[in-house]
Amino acid sequence: MKGTPNFIAPEVYLGKETYDNTVDLYSLGIVLYKLLNKSRNPFMPMFPQPYSTADEDTAFEQRMRGEIPELPLDAQNELGKVVLKAIMPRAERYNNAQEFLGALQKAEQILSAEELNMKVNVIVTRAQDISKEQSVAMEGKASLKTIGDDMYLTEDEESTPAEDRHLFDTMGTFYPEPNNVSSETFDPKKEVVRETEETEQTYGKGEKSNFSYNVDEKSIVPPQVAAVDKKDFRWLIYLTPVLIAAIYIVVFLIVIPKTYGKAISVIEWMFSGPENIIETLTVPDNVLNPIYKIIGFKVINWILSGAFVVSLFAVGYMLQNTKPKVSLDAKLTGKSAYLTVMDLYEQVKLITGQDTSGAKKALYSLCERLKNESDFGTGSVAVINCENEIAAFLSAIQGNISGLNNPSTAPETNKNIEILCQRIQAKLKMRIELKKR
Repeated sequence: MKGTPNFIAPEVYLGKETYDNTVDLYSLGIVLYKLLNKSRNPFMPMFPQPYSTADEDTAFEQRMRGEIPELPLDAQNELGKVVLKAIMPRAERYNNAQEFLGALQKAEQILSAEELNMKVNVIVTRAQDISKEQSVAMEGKASLKTIGDDMYLTEDEESTPAEDRHLFDTMGTFYPEPNNVSSETFDPKKEVVRETEETEQTYGKGEKSNFSYNVDEKSIVPPQVAAVDKKDFRWLIYLTPVLIAAIYIVVFLIVIPKTYGKAISVIEWMFSGPENIIETLTVPDNVLNPIYKIIGFKVINWILSGAFVVSLFAVGYMLQNTKPKVSLDAKLTGKSAYLTVMDLYEQVKLITGQDTSGAKKALYSLCERLKNESDFGTGSVAVINCENEIAAFLSAIQGNISGLNNPSTAPETNKNIEILCQRIQAKLKMRIELKKR
């Protein structure tokens, strides 16, 4: 599985079924949705509300469940419906690019001149009343700037939104990102408490926005289609060999012996000619069926035998490809640890003017190690706890990367990242031992 979580199609991320070229149409639909929704993904808090990483995770989970979002803010019209269809579950999505293009061209003909000339995704107005605490919580940005609006900023303004920098945050729920982590003082549990308190101070407990958009939801929101999980019908595959064997027993070990007074072995039905079978079945005072009925029984025998063998192969394939259940407490799942470290390594590579060789070397080594690790998120409680500690260290590395840009803190930060990478390496060794148990 590969893909950027903010744009990935559910069938790719979940791996429950095979997927086709329409996953690219889905990702394109997400891009268009963001362009028409103040640069916010589906299910994100409505602009101009602030949002946290928890909101991003919730929005991601809703997309993966196949839920249908509302129309984008700047396309409460036919264009919005076209974009919405692109990010529907597979059965409701466009089947090819030509179909998607045709829908866009049709929408262009329906929209008014005012709608066609409307500017979208323009510079987002900065909020004037954000408190100092909110500014700290939003990584020092005293604004509500979202993804995409950096193209309109001057060179003196910050131009890298948080969600763009951390594209892999939605792969799992991580611990908070402390700015200065030393090998002596870092405590993941304390950091979790600190993040919870800061989040509640910044955004409140379950506060709702007063922002509203007056549209007739019944006229624009398409009907939701209940998703059917393929796993719901897996029991049929396991039951198939039993059903075939039951039919076989009824036909060849009950019906035929009862009709002719004799039973014939399966081998005879497969390889003996109809004449030999008739001779075997001949008994006094019994009128034989025509020969074509004997041939019919042979055909049924071959079909049932072939179906039984195929069903056994199907059961074996299912058993071999059954994925272990992911723990609900897991902070990392699948290959998210590897993808996160790869992203961190790319961020460090972009830093110039400071000595980051130690951090780069440590992250590269960790990336190579994680490439060959088994999927995260499954196993005993001890394994999950070990993986969650790795998630905390990864989050701590993310929080330290910004310190590499400052000449005064770069040497210490470089060392901190090396220490954290060493801790992760140690935890990976422990994880292997726990997996063996």
